[in-house]
Amino acid sequence: MPGKLKAWLAAAARNRAKDKLRSLHIGIPLEEEQIELEISGPEELAELGELRRLTRRAVEELPEPERSIFQRYYFLYQKTEDIASVMQLNPATVRTKLARGREKLRLILLQGGVSL
Repeated sequence: MPGKLKAWLAAAARNRAKDKLRSLHIGIPLEEEQIELEISGPEELAELGELRRLTRRAVEELPEPERSIFQRYYFLYQKTEDIASVMQLNPATVRTKLARGREKLRLILLQGGVSL
C-alpha cells in the first residue's frame, strides 16, 4: 500500500506542475527537459541521450498536422482548445489526432528498434 500512495503522490505532483506550466504558457524544449532517473553509470546516460535523439527524430517523421499538434501539446504545453483555435480545428479533432499521433510515434520507435 505505501508504494501505491508514493506513486500516486508523485503522479499528482507531476500533473500539478504540468498544469502550472500550461497555465503560464511556458514550454520546455525537449533538449532541456529534466528527467529524474536513477542513472548508475555512463552507459545509462548515453542510452538516455540516444532515446531522446530517437524520440525527436520520430516526432519529426510524424505527418502534418499530427506533428504540429503533438509538438504544441507535449513540448509547448498548449491546451487542446488553444491548439484547436490556432489551427482552426475542433477540440475533439485535436484530441483524436493526438491519440493517432501517439500510436504512429509508437510504431516509428518500434520500427527504429526502440523497445517500449
